[in-house]
Amino acid sequence: MRLGKTLLLLPLALIPAAAAWYGYGAWLEYRMPRVEIREVTPSTAQADRALPFFELMSPLPTANGGRILPKLEYKKGPPDRYIERITVLLQPEETSGSAPAKERIVYHGRRSRSDLPGLFAFPEEPAREAHYIETALRLSQGEDVATPSGFTLFLLKPLLLREAASWLDGVESVAVMDQTGTPAFLFHSPPTENGRTRATALFIRRNSFYRVDYWGDRGFSLLEPEALFRKTFLTEKREDAMAYVARQLSEVHMDPEQKTSLRIRDIAWPVLLLAANVSVDPSSLDSYFHFAGINALLYRTEAGQSADLEISDALRNNVLASDLYARDVAPNASKTAEISRLARILTRNFD
Repeated sequence: MRLGKTLLLLPLALIPAAAAWYGYGAWLEYRMPRVEIREVTPSTAQADRALPFFELMSPLPTANGGRILPKLEYKKGPPDRYIERITVLLQPEETSGSAPAKERIVYHGRRSRSDLPGLFAFPEEPAREAHYIETALRLSQGEDVATPSGFTLFLLKPLLLREAASWLDGVESVAVMDQTGTPAFLFHSPPTENGRTRATALFIRRNSFYRVDYWGDRGFSLLEPEALFRKTFLTEKREDAMAYVARQLSEVHMDPEQKTSLRIRDIAWPVLLLAANVSVDPSSLDSYFHFAGINALLYRTEAGQSADLEISDALRNNVLASDLYARDVAPNASKTAEISRLARILTRNFD
């Protein structure tokens, strides 16, 4: 008899829980930023130079007489996670007066996610996680979605809204691009009070998330985030990215006399190639060796001719980061010892 009463009362007990869950979803909807979601189409890179930073083939903007320099950061970890992110600094051509505002592209290494609640409700396919994010974004703006539906949608809606909120904080519009059935996203943020501007691109393959941040100290003049976004795509395999960079590096030749008067604007492409190479092949000692050597030479010529501390610090830190990565990869190699020697030369004035 008691069991029968319990079963009869169970639906009544679930009503407050369902009401609370519904209320939680309504509260999230109320607090959700209102953004514009629009669709854009992929564009062909054509004659643009492109490099695969972390398997993400991305065209590079031209500096238009300015300087473009990759910045390597060190974080110790297993070999397949050595490089967490690489920043590309862009500085317009210097003019008299105040220092020109910089722009930045920050390439983030692959981030694997297994924390998408309710993913089971989406069809099993390579673009499953990408469609999860798209559904969350569209649902957050009141759009109808085909999957999930019914009672499953009721259960998952607050979880999807919470995911959307994590991407839409400080965002005013989202561009959604379909790449052969897999959506990619570009989040535009409005300028801050001091004029700083940001956009974030997101590409997804299964549970691997690849992010690119575009920053402008005072808006964008060298960067066009949406144009770059529409020309960016994930390579099929890491080996493809490695082979592409290897081919490009094999075509780089420097005359001995060039090495005595290196300038960033004259050698940007080889430096970017080496930075892209360590992003896809973090165990390449040769890449760290050449990257450290070129940055040390650039530091010698640029530091004395430029008052830009960020540029000179980036050059020096590229050598120091290369030294640390080389010690992780091959601590007893002769090339590692040579990189360490360069690092000591650049830091002896700070001891």
